[in-house]
Amino acid sequence: MKAKVNELVRNSEKIVKGELGNPDLWWHQKPHLHDSIDQYKQIADKYPEILDRAVRHVLGHLGIILEEFKFHVAASNTGAFREFWFERSVDSGQTIPYFPHLLEWTEEMQGTIREYNDQFTEAITLYNEIQRLKEEKKRQKALKRWDSA
Repeated sequence: MKAKVNELVRNSEKIVKGELGNPDLWWHQKPHLHDSIDQYKQIADKYPEILDRAVRHVLGHLGIILEEFKFHVAASNTGAFREFWFERSVDSGQTIPYFPHLLEWTEEMQGTIREYNDQFTEAITLYNEIQRLKEEKKRQKALKRWDSA
Protein backbone atom coordinates (compact mmCIF):
# COMPACT_ATOMS: atom_id res chain seq x y z
CA MET A 1 0.00 0.00 0.00
CA LYS A 2 2.86 2.36 0.84
CA ALA A 3 4.32 1.89 -2.65
CA LYS A 4 0.93 2.70 -4.24
CA VAL A 5 0.51 5.85 -2.13
CA ASN A 6 4.07 6.95 -2.98
CA GLU A 7 3.29 6.38 -6.66
CA LEU A 8 0.14 8.48 -6.28
CA VAL A 9 2.21 11.25 -4.69
CA ARG A 10 4.72 11.09 -7.56
CA ASN A 11 1.86 11.33 -10.09
CA SER A 12 -0.04 14.02 -8.17
CA GLU A 13 1.14 16.91 -10.35
CA LYS A 14 0.00 15.09 -13.50
CA ILE A 15 -3.36 14.24 -11.90
CA VAL A 16 -3.91 17.81 -10.70
CA LYS A 17 -2.97 19.29 -14.08
CA GLY A 18 -5.24 16.78 -15.81
CA GLU A 19 -8.22 17.80 -13.71
CA LEU A 20 -7.63 21.51 -13.05
CA GLY A 21 -6.17 22.11 -16.50
CA ASN A 22 -9.62 21.59 -18.00
CA PRO A 23 -10.51 24.85 -19.82
CA ASP A 24 -14.19 24.32 -18.97
CA LEU A 25 -13.35 25.15 -15.34
CA TRP A 26 -11.89 28.56 -16.08
CA TRP A 27 -13.97 31.40 -17.48
CA HIS A 28 -10.97 33.22 -18.95
CA GLN A 29 -10.25 30.20 -21.16
CA LYS A 30 -13.83 29.85 -22.39
CA PRO A 31 -15.69 33.12 -21.75
CA HIS A 32 -19.48 33.03 -21.92
CA LEU A 33 -21.73 36.03 -21.95
CA HIS A 34 -24.37 34.76 -19.55
CA ASP A 35 -22.30 32.87 -16.96
CA SER A 36 -23.25 33.32 -13.33
CA ILE A 37 -21.39 36.16 -11.66
CA ASP A 38 -21.15 33.98 -8.50
CA GLN A 39 -19.68 30.84 -10.06
CA TYR A 40 -16.26 31.38 -8.44
CA LYS A 41 -17.46 32.94 -5.21
CA GLN A 42 -16.69 31.26 -1.91
CA ILE A 43 -19.38 31.73 0.70
CA ALA A 44 -18.26 30.76 4.22
CA ASP A 45 -16.98 27.18 3.92
CA LYS A 46 -18.82 26.48 0.65
CA TYR A 47 -16.29 26.51 -2.15
CA PRO A 48 -17.20 27.18 -5.80
CA GLU A 49 -18.88 23.98 -6.95
CA ILE A 50 -17.14 23.85 -10.32
CA LEU A 51 -13.71 23.84 -8.65
CA ASP A 52 -14.65 21.89 -5.54
CA ARG A 53 -15.76 19.00 -7.73
CA ALA A 54 -12.42 19.05 -9.60
CA VAL A 55 -10.47 19.05 -6.31
CA ARG A 56 -12.57 16.12 -5.08
CA HIS A 57 -11.83 14.22 -8.30
CA VAL A 58 -8.11 14.67 -7.67
CA LEU A 59 -8.39 13.49 -4.06
CA GLY A 60 -10.61 10.60 -5.11
CA HIS A 61 -7.61 8.79 -6.59
CA LEU A 62 -6.70 7.79 -3.03
CA GLY A 63 -10.01 5.89 -2.91
CA ILE A 64 -8.79 3.59 -5.68
CA ILE A 65 -5.89 2.52 -3.47
CA LEU A 66 -8.10 2.19 -0.39
CA GLU A 67 -10.48 -0.02 -2.36
CA GLU A 68 -7.64 -2.17 -3.64
CA PHE A 69 -6.47 -2.81 -0.08
CA LYS A 70 -9.99 -3.64 1.19
CA PHE A 71 -10.68 -0.51 3.25
CA HIS A 72 -14.46 -0.74 2.71
CA VAL A 73 -14.26 1.96 0.08
CA ALA A 74 -15.82 1.66 -3.36
CA ALA A 75 -14.03 3.86 -5.89
CA SER A 76 -15.51 1.97 -8.80
CA ASN A 77 -18.87 0.52 -9.69
CA THR A 78 -18.27 -2.86 -8.09
CA GLY A 79 -18.60 -4.54 -4.74
CA ALA A 80 -21.01 -4.73 -1.86
CA PHE A 81 -22.14 -1.73 0.12
CA ARG A 82 -19.17 0.37 1.03
CA GLU A 83 -18.29 4.01 1.44
CA PHE A 84 -18.66 5.40 -2.06
CA TRP A 85 -15.67 7.32 -3.38
CA PHE A 86 -16.92 7.83 -6.92
CA GLU A 87 -19.52 9.62 -8.99
CA ARG A 88 -20.92 8.99 -12.42
CA SER A 89 -20.21 11.40 -15.23
CA VAL A 90 -23.45 12.96 -16.47
CA ASP A 91 -22.19 12.98 -20.05
CA SER A 92 -20.67 9.52 -20.41
CA GLY A 93 -21.93 7.57 -17.39
CA GLN A 94 -18.27 6.82 -16.62
CA THR A 95 -17.25 6.20 -13.00
CA ILE A 96 -14.94 8.95 -11.69
CA PRO A 97 -13.04 8.81 -8.37
CA TYR A 98 -14.48 11.36 -5.94
CA PHE A 99 -13.55 12.34 -2.37
CA PRO A 100 -16.85 12.24 -0.42
CA HIS A 101 -15.92 13.71 2.97
CA LEU A 102 -15.85 17.20 4.44
CA LEU A 103 -13.00 19.09 2.89
CA GLU A 104 -11.33 22.29 3.97
CA TRP A 105 -9.24 24.04 1.35
CA THR A 106 -5.90 25.49 2.38
CA GLU A 107 -5.61 29.23 2.95
CA GLU A 108 -3.51 29.45 -0.21
CA MET A 109 -6.23 27.73 -2.26
CA GLN A 110 -8.89 30.01 -0.79
CA GLY A 111 -6.79 33.12 -1.43
CA THR A 112 -6.13 32.06 -5.01
CA ILE A 113 -9.83 31.51 -5.76
CA ARG A 114 -10.76 34.82 -4.09
CA GLU A 115 -8.27 36.59 -6.34
CA TYR A 116 -9.57 34.71 -9.39
CA ASN A 117 -13.14 35.59 -8.43
CA ASP A 118 -12.24 39.30 -8.15
CA GLN A 119 -10.60 39.29 -11.56
CA PHE A 120 -13.42 37.20 -13.05
CA THR A 121 -16.06 39.61 -11.72
CA GLU A 122 -14.24 42.54 -13.28
CA ALA A 123 -13.62 40.69 -16.55
CA ILE A 124 -17.18 39.44 -17.04
CA THR A 125 -18.52 42.95 -16.44
CA LEU A 126 -16.18 44.33 -19.11
CA TYR A 127 -16.93 41.42 -21.43
CA ASN A 128 -20.66 42.03 -21.17
CA GLU A 129 -20.14 45.75 -21.84
CA ILE A 130 -18.02 44.98 -24.90
CA GLN A 131 -20.69 42.61 -26.20
CA ARG A 132 -23.38 45.24 -25.61
CA LEU A 133 -21.32 47.85 -27.50
CA LYS A 134 -20.76 45.44 -30.39
CA GLU A 135 -24.50 44.81 -30.62
CA GLU A 136 -25.20 48.55 -30.52
CA LYS A 137 -22.64 49.14 -33.28
CA LYS A 138 -24.32 46.48 -35.44
CA ARG A 139 -27.70 48.08 -34.77
CA GLN A 140 -26.42 51.54 -35.74
CA LYS A 141 -24.84 50.15 -38.90
CA ALA A 142 -28.09 48.43 -39.87
CA LEU A 143 -30.06 51.67 -39.25
CA LYS A 144 -27.62 53.66 -41.44
CA ARG A 145 -28.03 51.12 -44.24
CA TRP A 146 -31.79 51.28 -43.88
CA ASP A 147 -31.80 55.07 -43.96
CA SER A 148 -29.50 55.19 -46.99
CA ALA A 149 -31.62 52.77 -49.01
